[in-house]
Amino acid sequence: MKPRYRPLIVLGCVAVTAMPGCSYLFSRPPSPLTPQANFVPCSSSRWPVVGDAYWAVNAFGFTALASGVALSESERQSKAIGPSWDDGARQNDSVKSYWIVAGLAAAATIGIVQSARYGLQSARDCDDAQYNYFRGVGAAPPPQPPLPLPMPAPEPSQSAPAPPPIPE
Repeated sequence: MKPRYRPLIVLGCVAVTAMPGCSYLFSRPPSPLTPQANFVPCSSSRWPVVGDAYWAVNAFGFTALASGVALSESERQSKAIGPSWDDGARQNDSVKSYWIVAGLAAAATIGIVQSARYGLQSARDCDDAQYNYFRGVGAAPPPQPPLPLPMPAPEPSQSAPAPPPIPE
């Protein structure tokens, strides 16, 4: 007997594991190779993190749902009375599939939470880089003042005698 909610669980599992983390896709941290004297092109938006948090809560709920269904189905099958020639292996396959679905959903939840952490750290790094740029910490040093002009050579005086010529 096939449960009527099985297709819904499989569809939910595919949806949860197929979605990537928003922060991995849309957050751009500042490049460590960019000198601080230049403007740092990066993403300081927290909205991808909000999206990841939303999907992480949904994925965790789906994990709990799949685990609950697996536990309920396991309990129901352990109390079921069947013919002596049936070893129950066929029924245990459905419980295994529910546990696999729960495991995949848990893995998706962990991946989405990691994406949110990446996005939040990228936004913080971008804020720091832009703050340092606008504050002038990383700016180039001010230009040096120009060197003074050399002193003019003294004019030859008429009162001093000319040096004797050098003999050859």
